[in-house]
Amino acid sequence: MTDRELLENMSRQIGELVRHVAEVRSSNKRLEEEISDLRADMTAMRKDIDAMKVDIDAMKVDIDTMKGDIDAMKADIDTMKSDIDHMKLDIATMKLDIENLKDDVRSLTSKVDELDQRLDGRTTLLSSKIEHFSGFLYSEMGRYRTALEEERHRRQYFEKQVENRFLKIEERLDALEKARPVSSR
Repeated sequence: MTDRELLENMSRQIGELVRHVAEVRSSNKRLEEEISDLRADMTAMRKDIDAMKVDIDAMKVDIDTMKGDIDAMKADIDTMKSDIDHMKLDIATMKLDIENLKDDVRSLTSKVDELDQRLDGRTTLLSSKIEHFSGFLYSEMGRYRTALEEERHRRQYFEKQVENRFLKIEERLDALEKARPVSSR
């Protein structure tokens, strides 16, 4: 190996060492920041633990209050059981009433069905009368339209006749005026 190669090799090694030192310094700086963050986290955790102790003491008080509430609920449950027994008796009475109502509804339903059948018969009769009357009206309207058209044609014919007669009268008047002596004009 020549001196030049040796120098280049050493230069490369020094460059690598400089990079390695820079990486170690950067790594140390990161580790110091992480240690600082961990210390801050530990301080925060200690505060959280103290806060949790306070919360646990408050929960113990809440538990004692809940035990009192549970005892009150047990008394309420006994009262409700008694109320439920009364409701069961009321429900049995209501069931009888419901059966009576069902019978009434069945009776009304049969009456409604009967009325519905009668209404269907009347509706059918009324529909046939309406159809018959509609047919009659359409035929009458057709007849009146035909008569109206005939009347229009007659009127046009007479107007034409009157117009022709006026033309003839005007022609005669013109002829008479031309035939009249000049001195009388």
